[in-house]
Amino acid sequence: MLLVEDSPNQLDVFASLFASAGFSVFSATSGSEAMARLQQHAPDLLVIDMNLPDTTGSRLCAAIRRFSQWATLPVLVLTVQSGTDVRVAAFEAGADDYVDKGTDPLELIARARRLLSRRQTETELTEHERLDALQRAARTMAHGLNSPLQVVTMGIDVIGLLHASSEETHTVLEKMAGGVSRIRDLVARMQQLAAITRPECMEPDGPEEPQDPRVARAEARHRGRNYSVLVVEDAELLRMVIRQSLENSGRFQVLEAQDGKAGLEMARAELPDLILSDVMMPGMGGFEFCAALKQDPILKSIPFIFLTVHSALKDILKGFDLGAAGYLLKPIDPEVLPEKIFRTLERLGVGERELH
Repeated sequence: MLLVEDSPNQLDVFASLFASAGFSVFSATSGSEAMARLQQHAPDLLVIDMNLPDTTGSRLCAAIRRFSQWATLPVLVLTVQSGTDVRVAAFEAGADDYVDKGTDPLELIARARRLLSRRQTETELTEHERLDALQRAARTMAHGLNSPLQVVTMGIDVIGLLHASSEETHTVLEKMAGGVSRIRDLVARMQQLAAITRPECMEPDGPEEPQDPRVARAEARHRGRNYSVLVVEDAELLRMVIRQSLENSGRFQVLEAQDGKAGLEMARAELPDLILSDVMMPGMGGFEFCAALKQDPILKSIPFIFLTVHSALKDILKGFDLGAAGYLLKPIDPEVLPEKIFRTLERLGVGERELH
């Protein structure tokens, strides 16, 4: 667990208490240090003092909840304040529990263990749901040999489940379909067959009228195809890594710009579904770019995610105050990036809006 407490005496007291109960404890004394510690470790529980030198426990909790990797991390807030407003602020920020520092130590430990137990139960339920979904997908694929269009409707979502599934799920799926690669091939073949058998997919006899690329992308998304992502990053190599990662997933079309000014022009021309932007760039930086975007009545609803190597809490909170939907910390893992972006779009309802 990560214990965030600025008082040396209270830090020692609570660290000793949790350690004696069997917890492995590492600590931080400020919000910024807590963000850095979270990147270094993978705690199962976060315990935060409400009053910290650089922020409040509520603001720290709210910032943490905007990162996909910590969205479900159990958070317990400690405080000497007993007012209703303080409790409400903590829960609205995403805290799972709120405990007065004067609470009996046995109750505090019991509450911490309850949060861990609940998270374990939720994890097991999630894995069960994924396994069940994959089993149903495999049965649909088998039936789809006679009705290929049913397989195509599952589209790339099935592949997303593959990436998110546990080792047990992969084992079951390999027994059903001979491995992930064969499933990908099957989906591709079904899509090709569907293109042949559906009359509306046949090529027209005459020349086709040129179509606005924004209209084409909207129609493609309506048919369950790619999202468009604008990557604004001055490092060409990193842009290439991100582009390959997203495009290879089969879910995204990538647009690129090397600074905020070019990104703003690209956003106005292309209206992407989501923007990934570096913070530190020559010319117009990420914060200025985000502020300009959010002031534009047409662009302001586009989800904006910052890419950064900085974990200073004040910078993270500044981004959220500007309207950012989240942060991704560098270095970027290309294996998990597509799923993080897809889940962000799903959480914000971007796909649902396109299908209405």
